[in-house]
Amino acid sequence: MNGDPCQAADFTITDRGLERLSEELELRGLAPAASLGGPLLFSRFRQCPDSVKSLGQFKELSRGVPYNHDQNLGLFSTIESSLEQSRTGHSTIGHFRGGLLMGSGPWSMAGTYDGVSGDDAQDNYYGYRWRGVRARTDQVYLRWSGDRAFCQLGKDYLRYGLGMGLAGNSPVENIQAGIRVGRHIKLHGFTGKLDGWLRDSVFVNRFLAGHRVQLDIGFLQLGLSEFAIYGGPGRTYEPYYLLPLYIFLGEQDNRQIDDNIIWDLDCKVLLPPFAFKAELMVDDFQIERKSRGDEEPTEAGFGIQADWAILSSPLYLSATASYRMVTNWTFNQNKDWNRFIFEGQPIGPREGNDFDLASFKLNALGNRWDAWAEIYYRRRGQGRIDDPWTSPWTTDSTWSQTFPSGLVEKITGFQAGINYLLPGSWFFGSRRQAGVFGQWSYRQAVNQSNLPGIDGKDWVIKLGLGISLSRSLETLAQ
Repeated sequence: MNGDPCQAADFTITDRGLERLSEELELRGLAPAASLGGPLLFSRFRQCPDSVKSLGQFKELSRGVPYNHDQNLGLFSTIESSLEQSRTGHSTIGHFRGGLLMGSGPWSMAGTYDGVSGDDAQDNYYGYRWRGVRARTDQVYLRWSGDRAFCQLGKDYLRYGLGMGLAGNSPVENIQAGIRVGRHIKLHGFTGKLDGWLRDSVFVNRFLAGHRVQLDIGFLQLGLSEFAIYGGPGRTYEPYYLLPLYIFLGEQDNRQIDDNIIWDLDCKVLLPPFAFKAELMVDDFQIERKSRGDEEPTEAGFGIQADWAILSSPLYLSATASYRMVTNWTFNQNKDWNRFIFEGQPIGPREGNDFDLASFKLNALGNRWDAWAEIYYRRRGQGRIDDPWTSPWTTDSTWSQTFPSGLVEKITGFQAGINYLLPGSWFFGSRRQAGVFGQWSYRQAVNQSNLPGIDGKDWVIKLGLGISLSRSLETLAQ
């Protein structure tokens, strides 16, 4: 929730180019600080001063985006075709994303759909495949937006902080709401449905809930969040998890239930041209030491990120340095339905648990192009979120754990990419846009896949063409 007054229908931004533009404007003091909790809404751009809207970066990146047009009913689509070559072979990939956007006054409704054909080495897809084609519902929601609050029902992306606990990797069916209280306090909460499975003829339901309070004072944002995964055979949705001032952890103890609770603290300091972000996520921390069960290791994660706007003319150039780590056993639990996994992928960092990652990235943004280059070093132990909960600390008095645990996979990598919007021609108009893109990645691994003495080198090159279209269907709705 950004807290900016919303005068019209509003939509969640998923376009990476617009996300990058938002970050660059914020870093230069041209846009207010975006909230670390809740969706990034397009009203953030609509309410920018004319001096920002006249920037070449803003005009070109928002030209083909459907959110940017005052319409009651609109259709949009993005079609990409690319060729991916790797060390092991090549693949032709097609990607489609499109749908319908509707708005009326403070009401917004979106229905977007996503499909991929081919074998994308960077894609982790969960679900049914038909002859190499997979598709899914992406965002389907109804939102009401007011001057100081919003509420939403449907399927959308959820992310808090740096994504150490809730990263927004996949859209989740949820109910969410946010409100700004006074000048300095924002509240946000949600409850949603995760995937389940059938066990002994009984369906295992899984639910994700969370809430957050954020304090904004000048250049400082400070947020405290709490997440919970709960469920089990025959268990249903429990409304108290939607209450905004409900303390999940305390009530869990009072009710003597064993849900999986995470506490999370994040902050952002914005002093253009610098920004600093940090997040501490705690899954379990043992206070008492009365039994062998109390010897369970600390389950937590930590992230830190520093950004610097190096240049603002003739292009936007910025640098980002970051470090993230999550200890082993984090996001795991003795009940498999309470693990922080959704559709086979982590709800938090994509690396899961038992890893740390340091990276340095350069970002460049021009009027028609967006480029980046990153070098990184990642260590990953043998722990996984879906490992059996063996609790070795309860049976072995000599048990101890290193970080990362076991045989460590070590990866040094470099990746770079560029997106270029083609200049206008007879094909292009205010709602049509085409571009080309390219990506290259290389990595060198030691103890690859946590196997002793197995070293490897991998590289991937991807080149493609994309076309974006949007069209008002307002006349058809009359």
